[in-house]
Amino acid sequence: FLLAHTERAAEIPELSRAYTEFALLRGYRRWHPRHLIRQPASGVEWLTTKRDPDRGVLLSFLHHGQYDGMFGSLGRQGVALHAVVAPEAYDKATDVQLRQHYKVVDRHKLVTMIPTSVGSAGLAEVLTQKKILAIASDVAGGTAVPFLGRELHCASGAPRFAMQTNSPVVKIGRAHV
Repeated sequence: FLLAHTERAAEIPELSRAYTEFALLRGYRRWHPRHLIRQPASGVEWLTTKRDPDRGVLLSFLHHGQYDGMFGSLGRQGVALHAVVAPEAYDKATDVQLRQHYKVVDRHKLVTMIPTSVGSAGLAEVLTQKKILAIASDVAGGTAVPFLGRELHCASGAPRFAMQTNSPVVKIGRAHV
């Protein structure tokens, strides 16, 4: 999907093998998450000492790498996060691998998980209450955006909530595990 129409198309077999190896390692790490919640992150001061305490902050991130450990890593550095999650996070019938993913997100209760089922008003309310709302910006939605030479449709919640509540948008620097 990402590379078929690019100059790197010939590399797909090699890159897909590397991605498969990473996906297996990511799955293993979710069951051994001690290191995941100790990822270094740059820019944390924009969520702690440099942030305006009279405004909410929208933390924009992508579903990339070991992002599930990001929440605990930031929590350990003093960041009180409210993370947007799918309602499946609370469903006992959810697949065991996905349930484990949410356990890593909520490791040591360092983050407040908020299901998307609270709706736009509920998510905007977190920012209105001057809290930090972590929301992934790479989810499907109705807003057309250019991406790698194609038009995709992504959710517009993050920028919309930020504008609606006068909240700055912060992105955390790349973490390494």
